[in-house]
Amino acid sequence: MTGQDFWRLVAVSLRNPAEAARQILGFAPARGVVWTVLLLSGVLGTLVFLLSDVVSAAPGTFLPPGAYLAISLSGAVGSAVAVFLVGQMFGGQGQFLDILTVFAWLQMLQVVFQAAGFAVGLVVPGLGSIVLFAGLILGLYITVHFIDQAHQLGSPLKAVGVMLAASLMMAFVLSLVLGLILGDSIEGIANV
Repeated sequence: MTGQDFWRLVAVSLRNPAEAARQILGFAPARGVVWTVLLLSGVLGTLVFLLSDVVSAAPGTFLPPGAYLAISLSGAVGSAVAVFLVGQMFGGQGQFLDILTVFAWLQMLQVVFQAAGFAVGLVVPGLGSIVLFAGLILGLYITVHFIDQAHQLGSPLKAVGVMLAASLMMAFVLSLVLGLILGDSIEGIANV
């Protein structure tokens, strides 16, 4: 994929996300390529995060790069797993690699939104946050269409249901994991 192909696919993703998803799935990338794109998007997102943190953060808010990368990648993979499992319950036909493929591209789009927000924020500080918020809303719209296409649900409304149920599943699992990890710490604080 050339730089021109990349930006053309970004434009299609913004204008017609269902078509973009069909094109991405039509590439039928190998598993290794999908994981590489996911890792690359995580690294690029970490770099943008670090740049924005160094330029604009108040003292003491700096998150270590490894932690940000781990959170970003585990969030993307966890979301893909949850959407795959819940989508199957909703009658979805997509394979895990299909879901992971569209989530890898969603991560790349997130990097584009982050970089745009950072660049705009350097020029007009308040406007950078607005660009990031618009990117979040647009990202949700794109995600719905990507889920619909990857799972062959035939309905963006069904895809919204998959996305909401997958979010609830992830929140439940995260609360269980945090409870197991922090359980003793929380009990110790409660007993003080």
